[in-house]
Amino acid sequence: MVEKSHKRDSFKANVVRMLRDRVGHRCSNPVCRVPTSSPGDGKNGVNNIGVAAHIYAASPNGPRYLATMSSAERSSFDNGIWLCSTCSYKIDRSPSDYPAELLREWKAESEARAKEELGMRLPSNDDAVNQIESLFTGKPTGFLATSIHNVHKATASSLESLDERFGVTVSHVDGKSIFKIEPKSSKVSVSFQLVSDSSYDFSGKHQALVSRGEGFDIPASHIISNDSKLFDKILSQGGVVSISPTRCPAVIKMYVKCPESNVVEMFDDAHGHLTPGTEIINFDAKTFGGLFHVRGNTGIPRNESKASLSFDCDFSPWEGMDVARLPYLVKLHTLFDRMLKGWLFSFAIEIQGERLATSDDLDVSGFDFVKEIVSFLLYSKSAMKLARASDKKVKFDSNITYSGEDLDELVMYSGLFEKPGIFGSDELRGDPSFTLTLNKKLDGFLKESFEKEDGGEVSITQSGVALEVFNDLVPLPDIKRTFGPVKLNPNVDVEKAKPGDSVVIRCERLEGFEMKIEYL
Repeated sequence: MVEKSHKRDSFKANVVRMLRDRVGHRCSNPVCRVPTSSPGDGKNGVNNIGVAAHIYAASPNGPRYLATMSSAERSSFDNGIWLCSTCSYKIDRSPSDYPAELLREWKAESEARAKEELGMRLPSNDDAVNQIESLFTGKPTGFLATSIHNVHKATASSLESLDERFGVTVSHVDGKSIFKIEPKSSKVSVSFQLVSDSSYDFSGKHQALVSRGEGFDIPASHIISNDSKLFDKILSQGGVVSISPTRCPAVIKMYVKCPESNVVEMFDDAHGHLTPGTEIINFDAKTFGGLFHVRGNTGIPRNESKASLSFDCDFSPWEGMDVARLPYLVKLHTLFDRMLKGWLFSFAIEIQGERLATSDDLDVSGFDFVKEIVSFLLYSKSAMKLARASDKKVKFDSNITYSGEDLDELVMYSGLFEKPGIFGSDELRGDPSFTLTLNKKLDGFLKESFEKEDGGEVSITQSGVALEVFNDLVPLPDIKRTFGPVKLNPNVDVEKAKPGDSVVIRCERLEGFEMKIEYL
């Protein structure tokens, strides 16, 4: 009797190519990872030792065959793994040692490592020689971009091997080595013995941690670990141990309300965290790309809690940026401008959508720092308009200084790009004036203009004007000023004026005076 043959569910060419490319043409066995392709003989030859292996066998009686799979599933990308020919032979000869779950882990890890290594230099045969030379001479033989990262990673791995209950992260900041130690599960416990003296108030600091959620530092010499080689090793190096409370993610909802109309305006959520204590809960959050920082606390119990806060602005994220493209500037100016005009600020703290506490309505319109921030944001917003309209690149500088007159001038000139400026007599600091250089004897028309008691209208055009903005000069279009009625008052006797003389004309404002300023 002849047995019925079974079709083999092989991979199509596009699946084979995807399996190979997603691991960078390397074997997916983490202890192998050999390259699987290279140039072959001849001009166009290619050597390939890679195999698109099946995780679950392609046909019955094969290793790890799964009868419940469909033909399409057996030949799909999800059922494949790229291996060198040697490792492909190994996994099929001993399928019990290489279950499907392990092969899937290999595949995922190999894809992740290929992604991480993309664009990075791979180790060479010279690296071992260089390391030995560096060991004996004490001098590095070259620069490796990942060397610092590799040292941190190796140090963390070495420390984790001392106590596998903890994960370790190593960093080096401002000349200090920092070891961040976190338990891998909530069931991990470790005990310490504290050796304190009268100069260190551990009891008070511990009470602040428990009741107010305030972290603190302890000199490493004051701590003895009872049951962890990891902590024994780190504490033996000296330094300080920072004790931090548990933090949980939180959202601060921010509102402003107009007291006259009760209109409420909501602004971007501030994302941060809470640090709970038995008496109060501290919160700390930022929004508008880190420009706006809020912090404060709320009491316990929650159903009676009213939160208090402080807030400030940090403009360092904008430092050196093109003023025309400052993110969040308009929103931030709107928020502070509303508060300066008497809108009431309030906020609510939420955790996973559940409201924890709310604040009272706060009137901060009389605070000097609010006035200062509004002034600076108005300067920056006006500079943004000017830079965009003039196509001039201006760099933001948080250390800029300016006067009230500088700000008024910047606001006016930036606003002219949107519409002409109309100003009444009470909005000007003094009478307009201009200098007239005579190229001939005054004729009858000009003499009559000086003698008119009911005044007339004057139009003056300026060219080549530039405005200083963030320590840079921004050129302006030609400016036309039209104003009147005014009476022209020369500073000399016009009857005696000769060609070539300069005459300063003061324009005395008359009733109904108005000035129009516009760009040509």
